[in-house]
Amino acid sequence: MGIGNLSRAGWTLALRFPRRPASADWACSVTLSELRASANPRPGGWHLFPPPYQQMAPTLEECELLYALIRATRPARVLELGTGMGVTGCFIAEALRENGDGGTLLTIEPKRQFWPDAQELLLGLPASISATTDGLDLEPDLVFVDSGYEYRAADIREWLSNGYGGPVLVHDAERRYPELERGCGVFLASTSGLWIGRGA
Repeated sequence: MGIGNLSRAGWTLALRFPRRPASADWACSVTLSELRASANPRPGGWHLFPPPYQQMAPTLEECELLYALIRATRPARVLELGTGMGVTGCFIAEALRENGDGGTLLTIEPKRQFWPDAQELLLGLPASISATTDGLDLEPDLVFVDSGYEYRAADIREWLSNGYGGPVLVHDAERRYPELERGCGVFLASTSGLWIGRGA
């Protein structure tokens, strides 16, 4: 079985997000528990997002891997490029909170129509949302690139070649960005492809 076949094997999770009251008492860990308990296997991958976002959003397995990497490496600052509806940010920020080291997530989303859902999921977690990185003092310990396709190649180029040198994870790597083929990393044959490597 080749990489192309492996990347499409798995199950699908159709999830309806429960609406939560906007209170500082609510923590994302409740949602993580609900996500993990709501698995309904279907061909194609464990998707955490409703259509049409299923084809471009990380799967439950990819979110769990991000969570495990954050817990294991204990970064102080994580930069996520592409907030979307906030689900991956929720996994990242919850891992940072559980680490207990004061780690924070800065998640970038230029499309403000996604902000209300993301803000709801990130409420009470060590995370902030911005529309751009312009004017921000960025010194992340880990970068997760899942920006819109119109920004993705530029984001990959910036974080793999700007002298950053730290860990970079790229979602939808099966699209075979040339920057990734030249970079120092490994391609994981998940549903949509996840590349893990280092900046130069």
